[in-house]
Amino acid sequence: MASESGGGKQQLLVYTGMLVLGLTISQLSAGHLNAGSYALYGRVVGVLTMFALSFLMVNVGHEFVIERSKLGNYAQDYLVAMSAAGLPWIFVALWLHFALPNSGLAWGSALLMARFAAPTSAGILFNMLEAAGFKETWLFRKAQILAIFDDLDTILLMIPLKMYLVGFKWELSFDAVFVTLCLGLAWQKLHKIRLQSSWRWTMLYAGIITACCEGLCNFTSGRIHIEVLLPAFVMGCMTRICEPKDDWCELLDERREEQAKSLVSTFFMLLVGMSMPSLFTAAGHLTAGQMVFHVTVVSLLMILGKMMLLFCYRKEANLRTRLALSLGMCPRGEVGAGVIAISLGLGMQDANILERQREE
Repeated sequence: MASESGGGKQQLLVYTGMLVLGLTISQLSAGHLNAGSYALYGRVVGVLTMFALSFLMVNVGHEFVIERSKLGNYAQDYLVAMSAAGLPWIFVALWLHFALPNSGLAWGSALLMARFAAPTSAGILFNMLEAAGFKETWLFRKAQILAIFDDLDTILLMIPLKMYLVGFKWELSFDAVFVTLCLGLAWQKLHKIRLQSSWRWTMLYAGIITACCEGLCNFTSGRIHIEVLLPAFVMGCMTRICEPKDDWCELLDERREEQAKSLVSTFFMLLVGMSMPSLFTAAGHLTAGQMVFHVTVVSLLMILGKMMLLFCYRKEANLRTRLALSLGMCPRGEVGAGVIAISLGLGMQDANILERQREE
């Protein structure tokens, strides 16, 4: 146990170091690359990040189990996840509307942009908890469910928010149908489909999912943007892991599987840091001091919203564990970044849309 704890702490330090290294690279790249090279850098890093996330989420799906006799508990978990995602969103939206200079953002823009505060970075959270030695604990199992549920809730709520800003478009119906289809497949085919599940095959699946999502986004000129998190997770959920009695697949080498997963996780943490935007570029009408102030307040509001988990699961965990769960649900990540990208893609800086929002 002591050796596992020591190994977990060492892995945690490696992840943290890679995250800091990636952040350093991102800032150096922003300061030294020209516009064209920096755009290419961002594109490559973004695709690699989605690939690594796909790999990790397929593995999460492999380990995801639903006890069909306890559906009431999962309904409660979804309500908790929805609340843990909703409170930070509301707090940040109020701040963006009322506290920013020049009368703040319009309500539609504030509600959409603030949605980045809702989802949890499932990839970062699971990596960190596993590295810290919490994989077999109640904390990890509960965080696994809640992180997936609050990401799902964020994706679903983005549909009416986008309708509020730009009106009904057929692309939004595609999002709703796709999410419904994914959830239906995960429920009906949970660990029933015979698929090879070694790390090599998982990389192939991750590559296909990433290529499909990126290809669809490019083909539709960004009108349809599917995050890899949900389809990759569902892919893992549908896969039946090879057992000793099966003659249709090879048994997995657990040691090699863990090594591959650890390597991809380390690479993922580096990519997360590398995907950060420049912290030193001009921030519109905000001074450096104002930017630091608003970022600090928004961060505190996000944490405050997640603290609602302290009042849940009192019969299942002590206060210290519930506090760890609350803090564990705080990291922003791929879905939150996707929300910001969608917000900008909808033209939140476009004068015509802003003018329409003022008229409303």
